[in-house]
Amino acid sequence: MLPVLIVGGVLTAFIVNRFAREAKGHGVPEVMAAVAMEGGVMRPRVIAVKSVASATCIGFGGSCGREWPIVQIGSTIGSVPGQLVRAPTPIIRTLVACGAAAGISATFNAPIGGVLFASEVILGDFAPRSFATIVVSSVVAAVIGRAHFGNHPSFTASAFYLVSLRS
Repeated sequence: MLPVLIVGGVLTAFIVNRFAREAKGHGVPEVMAAVAMEGGVMRPRVIAVKSVASATCIGFGGSCGREWPIVQIGSTIGSVPGQLVRAPTPIIRTLVACGAAAGISATFNAPIGGVLFASEVILGDFAPRSFATIVVSSVVAAVIGRAHFGNHPSFTASAFYLVSLRS
């Protein structure tokens, strides 16, 4: 099993280093850096590279969950249209947050979580001019996600019963 993991890790690292270095790592710190230092501008190739690298990692048995790739992929999907129409920096930053919120919302069936994550972690504020847009993108993504994946929670919690008030 170990040689397969090593081959997968080397192949994943090669894909990222060769085609888009910003697709390295978890994804969230890279998105935060793009918002803070680049005004939300992200290269379109990150969508394909992050998708292929994540699939390669998972396919070879590596540890690559759903949250980190979908945040970077969704954020890039939000950034690219803003760049194409030469939108101002605040609009591009909002579109990046919309993409992150939509990704979290659709993947985890958590529209409120997507909104809070994008507003607090990606943008770092709850500005009224961006908050409503993020809410709309998250809700639309949740509706589409529920239509395709079903209306059930991503994670189920086991039942808890209070047996006694004494410790």
